[in-house]
Amino acid sequence: MTFRLIYQVKHDELVRDLAWAPDAQRFYDTRGTLCNIWEPDVLIRSDDASQEDQSTHDTLCSDPVISPDNNTRVQVTALVCGERAKYYCTGKEDGSVVIFDLETARKLRKLYGHSTSVSVVEIAWSSSLKYIASVDDCGRMMAKRLEKPTPRAPKKWTVYPLFDQRFGSTVTQLLFSRSEDCLLISSENLFRVWSTKTKKQLFQVEHRNAGYTRWMQHPQNPALLICIQGTTQSICSWSTLGVIKEPLDKSSLPIHLEPIRTTADTDLVGDGTSIDMQNDLDLKDLRVSPSFSSETLERVVQSKDRYIILEYIPSRGFISEGSSQTVSRRLEMVDLREGSLGSDHEGEACPNYLKL
Repeated sequence: MTFRLIYQVKHDELVRDLAWAPDAQRFYDTRGTLCNIWEPDVLIRSDDASQEDQSTHDTLCSDPVISPDNNTRVQVTALVCGERAKYYCTGKEDGSVVIFDLETARKLRKLYGHSTSVSVVEIAWSSSLKYIASVDDCGRMMAKRLEKPTPRAPKKWTVYPLFDQRFGSTVTQLLFSRSEDCLLISSENLFRVWSTKTKKQLFQVEHRNAGYTRWMQHPQNPALLICIQGTTQSICSWSTLGVIKEPLDKSSLPIHLEPIRTTADTDLVGDGTSIDMQNDLDLKDLRVSPSFSSETLERVVQSKDRYIILEYIPSRGFISEGSSQTVSRRLEMVDLREGSLGSDHEGEACPNYLKL
């Protein structure tokens, strides 16, 4: 048996790994943070080709196909999916914001663009898909009002301007309120809240840089948010970003976020929304695992309206020579409704963290 070159890809990056598809008609490579999928025509043979034709083809001398690596592809730098919708939007390294069909992955249109010399780093989409906002790595925040396709124009998305602001500090998160009246802009030293109705800033709150900060929608009351800063969690109001429940640190475990006791069973927040302190603020069973001094909160993800997933990574620190101590990435999943971390088997509780 002799071997000959039939396909070659030229590239300058280091390939970390290669894998073949089960049908041997595709292969995959990983470079940096990307996975590339290749499907060369030379690997595909017609199903009705006879064995004689294949043998004759194998004996022919043909030049190998040399394919240059496509380094001109514009990389996706931010991604957001519509809630309970069949669309998603990407922000790219050329500053563009593009909408796609989730089922077919087909590009529908470019909604708008930042400067071509910047990358989009954060995107937020309101629950009804009416508003979308993005920020680039130079601190420019753009927001638009969208009109979804209609029966008369089933493929047409209409875009209207909303905000276009530039901030001096790095914006780390954008979040629309469930009522879609407000947009939270979280940065290194300021929390800003803008109105989508008046198109003006309502207020801002200064804060000390406490490392990674993530805001999440309250799963039961649209007038509230959950703020996670480092190893502390607190419940805040959309109207002021003021703390409804004081933050608790993991050092006093187990943590229970219980309804606060007031002289009245209800309170008013913002636009007059009533908060039942006995029912709406039902996070009394929220528990998290012990914190480790060698860990840093890296990422927080909310799954649907029930779960919060916290990702911790090892912090850089001194480890004595010969020490057998090992550190690893760890995930926590918190059930906001049940206060449990789930179970693998009926009656058996899962561990409250997962090492990777």
